[in-house]
Amino acid sequence: MNKKVISAMLAASMAVSLAACGSAASSTAASSAASSEAASSVAASSEAASEAASSAQQTAASATLAAGYAEQAEAAADRAAAYAPSEGAVLSVNGKGGTVRLNALDVWALPRPVSPKVGQLVRVVKVDASTGALTADTISTDSLSGLGSEEKALLLKLLGSASYTDSSARDDLEALKKLWDTTPPTPLPDPDIIPVEKVTLSQHTLELSRGSTADLSASIAPPDATDQTVLWSVSPTDIVSVDAGRVTALKKGSAVVTATSDSKSDSCTVTVTPAVYRIETAHTDSGDIPAWDTYPAKYEFFMPLTAKKAGLLLRSLEFRVKGYVPGTMRTVLRKYGSTTALADKFTDIVRGYNDVVLDMGSIALEKGVEYQLYFAASNNFYPPSVEPSWVAANDCIDIAHGSAYYGDDTTLIFSGTVVLQET
Repeated sequence: MNKKVISAMLAASMAVSLAACGSAASSTAASSAASSEAASSVAASSEAASEAASSAQQTAASATLAAGYAEQAEAAADRAAAYAPSEGAVLSVNGKGGTVRLNALDVWALPRPVSPKVGQLVRVVKVDASTGALTADTISTDSLSGLGSEEKALLLKLLGSASYTDSSARDDLEALKKLWDTTPPTPLPDPDIIPVEKVTLSQHTLELSRGSTADLSASIAPPDATDQTVLWSVSPTDIVSVDAGRVTALKKGSAVVTATSDSKSDSCTVTVTPAVYRIETAHTDSGDIPAWDTYPAKYEFFMPLTAKKAGLLLRSLEFRVKGYVPGTMRTVLRKYGSTTALADKFTDIVRGYNDVVLDMGSIALEKGVEYQLYFAASNNFYPPSVEPSWVAANDCIDIAHGSAYYGDDTTLIFSGTVVLQET
């Protein structure tokens, strides 16, 4: 009983107005009865010195009255627990200014502008279940109990002068004294709020190909600013998306990503270019891209390349070729059955392995049309040898099916990296 009464003292003050209104009628009736009994008890107390039996009777009545108030306090606590936030619940305050942690039994944890004065308690009027917003006001303790401060003092004096045969009755009296103590504790000082002065992004311009991502970071000055929250936004919303600073390119265009903290902000302009694909055409069982080093050396050979979809540009070819002796390698791109060169490149190679990167410009590939990559070297070099199981699947090009090498049934498979870009 004692622990509950002490808890009830604080929890009752958190009861919402709905609960307070629901108990208004019974509270008024109890108050009237309490006042009548208080007056009777005062008169009885004056006679207690002369008549022991009457004194004992008054003692029993006083204990009963104290127990009744304690039961009312418990009921109020139950109502408060049904509406008040649970231990450690996080509620927003007016939708901004951070959050506060509220204990259902700690009315002084409520934020300003709720500033109770002496003789007032804080009442929770509403807790918005969807947003957690808290609405509270202050009310006089007299309006809760139906007894004024003087009446309470007299009744406590009366109950304190009585003699009790049961120690629990004395405990109940002490709990009642605490319950009616409306002196507020010393208010907590306002926290020292350090405002945000500046927000700076790690980059102010950014270029991404469609489908790629990049990370932006935001620094807040001063570093010890109270609000360290950063809100990310983007406009328009269909070019890129942003999540905690990670920017994802959605389609070609330009957008502005903004980071905001405590009304200060900084922005980055993001330009999205067409998607770029780096396709590694084949891998050995160990995961390596096969080099061109298959015996015997040749002075010319060609390999097929067919686009699987429209709207692709051939940008570059990357591969590793072994030269027989130092010399020059020629690379020609043409359509199958045509002698017209779409690209004609010359590269110096040495004896041994050469890492080659051929800039093909931006050659538009027609969907379903077979192209030939023709390679020649007067000093001889080695062709690739790729097992069909090594070919890496992709959605852009086919390098495993096409024309045969020279006149036999052998089809050479290009091993290396093909760089493509969307138009």
